[in-house]
Amino acid sequence: MHSDDWISLVRYKALEEDFLTKVQIFWKRHGPVVTSQIIYMGLLESLFGLNYKVFGLINIIFKILATLSLYPLILLVFKRRLLAFLAVILYSISYSTVGTFYVVIQGTEYQAIFFMNIFLIIYYFIAKKQIISLKWIFALMLSFSIAILLAPSRLFPLILLPLLIEFFLWLHMRANYNFKMGVRKLFFLYLPFVLLFIYHPVAITGAFIIPITHFQKILEGYWFIILSPMSGLGYMIFWDSYWVKLIGSLRLDNFGGYLLFLVTHTTFLFGLISIIFALILSRNRRRFILLTIVLNLIMEILIFFPSINHLKIPIEHRVSFDFNALYSVFVGVFVFAFSISCYIEWLAMGKKNGLLLAIVLGSMTSLYFIFCNWLFANSFLSFGPQHEYLTVPAIGVSLMFSALLTSFHDKLKAIKILNLGKSLAVCTLLLILLPIYGVNKLRTTEYLSGIIKQNNALKQQDIQQKLRIQIKESTNKLVFFDWTRDKDNAEFY
Repeated sequence: MHSDDWISLVRYKALEEDFLTKVQIFWKRHGPVVTSQIIYMGLLESLFGLNYKVFGLINIIFKILATLSLYPLILLVFKRRLLAFLAVILYSISYSTVGTFYVVIQGTEYQAIFFMNIFLIIYYFIAKKQIISLKWIFALMLSFSIAILLAPSRLFPLILLPLLIEFFLWLHMRANYNFKMGVRKLFFLYLPFVLLFIYHPVAITGAFIIPITHFQKILEGYWFIILSPMSGLGYMIFWDSYWVKLIGSLRLDNFGGYLLFLVTHTTFLFGLISIIFALILSRNRRRFILLTIVLNLIMEILIFFPSINHLKIPIEHRVSFDFNALYSVFVGVFVFAFSISCYIEWLAMGKKNGLLLAIVLGSMTSLYFIFCNWLFANSFLSFGPQHEYLTVPAIGVSLMFSALLTSFHDKLKAIKILNLGKSLAVCTLLLILLPIYGVNKLRTTEYLSGIIKQNNALKQQDIQQKLRIQIKESTNKLVFFDWTRDKDNAEFY
């Protein structure tokens, strides 16, 4: 168990009031961000004792439920069984979701994802059928509220999603858009949060600090901060060591050398990938390739300036920047440029290609969740391949990849030579999925092995369990848990 788990458990056990009174007290003291985690940890301990293996198993079960709930959502929206199946498979094996398992109380995120998917299913059904009955509105409001309140620190971007969905529907439907129904849905969705704000304003607003520090740090010269969201997106598509081999060593010593690096390395690699994707997805391939390459190159050129600007700060006051993170930024920028090309292609095809729309919605939704979480995080937040902030965005990336694989499958299936198209498509799909599974398994194994070696988790649990037994029957004692090995600056609980 992580120290955050112990803190949540201590807070829960410190109160002797009944359950509902505890929830009320926690809400007023700590707000929505940690209330659900305290309750979850307290309920787990009440039901199973301090059995951390069971805690981990329960979180795995919640992840399975969250993953399986993606299937009906994607099938309902895009009407493709293969797309939904592949998205579930890719999300289930994604190494980006492993970071959540490090802390027991973060299991609430998978519960929140399950209810988020239920909410989106109901939302789509109401919008498609144009119904506004009380039972459906109540189900919509309930699933929306539960999803956010279970994991507000990760799911709070969901609050703005209905507004974005309604804007998207209005943008593409115009005269056929039911404005009155849209307003009604939004009213009922936001009503519970308005009432909670009236009941206890600090509980809603206190957890989220206005991200002024980001702008302060940027003004101080730390421009590299603005690259973090793209870095988070890129890290979900392989990690640094892979891209170092593919792209080569960075050149940031001068602008001319950097341009030469872009032309001879990243532009060549991403240009080749753009050509392959154009052959699979596009009718106007020349436009698709040129648009993707030009947009990607422009953004890559702009990356140079925020990457090195902090070097102007005196070294004694400077916060270092890991230049290896630029590899993930390059990947994130390419995905963004590629998604814009796919969106233009979708419009050119008369908005009829659902797989192109899945690519756009998957990548942009991922970036939206990453950006919102980054906006309210520490200014020097550094993403990694496994990061607790990437559990929800990994859904969008899984949808994007599954749409690409489904498009590739459809192209191969259309081959009519000796009627081998269908067999060739299935076999090729399996051959692609096997190395994807291998890469995710390798990274997940490395991550979990590193946690065990660094923290010696099982031994710590045994020590804490014995300590708990020793002091159980004795008088009240104050016990300090050392957070680090730094005796001078360590945090204690």
